Amino acid sequence: MSGNRFQLPPFPLEHKIEEIFCDLKSGTDFEPSGVNRELYLDLAERIVRQCLGWQDDQGAIISPVVGRETSTTTARFVGAVAGCIRGGRCDDLVEVCALSMDYCCEIMAGERPPGGPFGGPEFYTKELMFAYFALESKVDEDRHRRWGRQLGSFDPWARYPSWRNWNDSNFPIYAVCGEQLKTYAGLADSRDAIDAVLDNQFKLINPWGMYRDPNDPFTYDLTDRQQLGMLPLFGYQGRHRQWIDEATRRGALTQLLYTSVTGQMPYGGRSNQYHIMEAMAATICEMEARRYQAKRPEYAGAFKRAAHLAAAAVRSWIMDYDPAFITKNRFDREERHGDAGYDDSPYACYALLIASILGSAYQLADEEIAEGPTPSDRGGYVLQIWPSFHRTFASCGDYHIEIDNKGQSTHDATGLGRFHKKGVRPETALSMSIPAQPGVQMSIEASPEYAAIGPAVKWGLKDKPLAGMATGIYSAELSVIAETQERVAFALRYSGDLTGAEAIVETYELTPEGVTIVPEVEGGELSEFVVPLLVTDGMAEAQIERLEDGFRVTYEGAMYEVTVDNTAGIEVVLGQRDLPNINGIYRLGKFVGDVAGRRFELTLEENRQGDRA
Repeated sequence: MSGNRFQLPPFPLEHKIEEIFCDLKSGTDFEPSGVNRELYLDLAERIVRQCLGWQDDQGAIISPVVGRETSTTTARFVGAVAGCIRGGRCDDLVEVCALSMDYCCEIMAGERPPGGPFGGPEFYTKELMFAYFALESKVDEDRHRRWGRQLGSFDPWARYPSWRNWNDSNFPIYAVCGEQLKTYAGLADSRDAIDAVLDNQFKLINPWGMYRDPNDPFTYDLTDRQQLGMLPLFGYQGRHRQWIDEATRRGALTQLLYTSVTGQMPYGGRSNQYHIMEAMAATICEMEARRYQAKRPEYAGAFKRAAHLAAAAVRSWIMDYDPAFITKNRFDREERHGDAGYDDSPYACYALLIASILGSAYQLADEEIAEGPTPSDRGGYVLQIWPSFHRTFASCGDYHIEIDNKGQSTHDATGLGRFHKKGVRPETALSMSIPAQPGVQMSIEASPEYAAIGPAVKWGLKDKPLAGMATGIYSAELSVIAETQERVAFALRYSGDLTGAEAIVETYELTPEGVTIVPEVEGGELSEFVVPLLVTDGMAEAQIERLEDGFRVTYEGAMYEVTVDNTAGIEVVLGQRDLPNINGIYRLGKFVGDVAGRRFELTLEENRQGDRA
């Protein structure tokens, strides 16, 4: 095999990362998170104990949402309980874990039929191997040996459909990780098979070190980098070791820059807005902290802190409610709001996957590494990932934004879909855009239109929002104007086969005081500027006010305001239709008229009731 085939092109962020870390090293103030690795197990155990009633007398896990076993759920229960046991928790659940382990190992060995859908055997092996390690001294030797025999008995090429079909997705990567764990434990020798599968996976790594699952969903970049990063930790020395090391290095550094100031991972693509994303991020960051511990302590400290902030970002949703919320909303689980499945809800398997991943984060965490400042503590940068993932991110002061430059049908809209401020609940302004006819379930009628923060173009008698333009966008050219800790300014020029315009240009400015956007158009006319405004996250109600020059949303102790600098010829209109995304339900605020060249200001603050009339 030619070595050049497995060589990545230059890393686009190498110089930027070095500059940012030079500033961090010279002194960036930050407030310690107060988190240590015990939070990982606190979260995992909370989920595990809430799920105990789901186990039937065979060991199968029955989803409380659909009333039957769903794919991968029982294996992930095994991995979740095992992670707690291995971390010194839940010794009272050894037999509970072992019963489900018996069930899954028999299925994987072909000794019994599955009790429910058996899609994704690729996801079983890793979970069962973690239980194999965790329960070694907790069950009798004969039972443990039987598990080893069963796990080592099957031919991976026969067991994993994605290997036989040479799938380009997370399925084969998960199976590779499981087979490496088996090889590490001496239950099988899958070295040649692992290398053969990885031969086909290298092409899916982009220059930023990100894994390109179909349609570039961020969740599956995270999960695949997590699996790849674990291979060397469990003895992988195959022909792909070099590019795996380089891809995981790059991907993690890119992740540091695109992480929100709230600790959240980006929106975008399928299986999004589940807390699995932050669990994956924490695990990756704990691995990366180890990478840099000896030679680059400032990098190690940043990754340690990023891991803690990711876990802290989901703490309230999991620890403060019974049952825990596993997505970033607070709708009752029976409503399935934001549920990524229709027939087989992923609620049970994703809840348990959160716990299983956090068990890995606990094991990987080196508590000798102290927190240091992260790039999100410093801010002062903008980056674009294009054409894969098609996103622009920027951070300045306490503010962070994410812009989708080419929205994906049924999942995301084009334009500004995330506006966050440190210390403010992420959904207060907007945490993801609103898709039309979304590919997930909603508790109310789906939106008939795409919506994000941005302009619309006049097209005959209709208004065509940038949010609904995707297929016609061929370029989203980024021009950086300023990039300092005090001010980040840049322009995005969307061009291609756009409805009603030759090009749409948005100029952004971020300062510690807020974000401003100036929309313009070439070869057309802008007719309005649209802003989704939160109604509810499923539990708390927001108060929306129409102001003379914009809108104010008051929600959970914070205030979000969007105003325009000049209202001449502009009508401020609040829509009456409720539109859902995964985070909640929204109404559209619209500035109607010739909005080209107007300056729109977005701010998030702690609640200041009465400051404005």
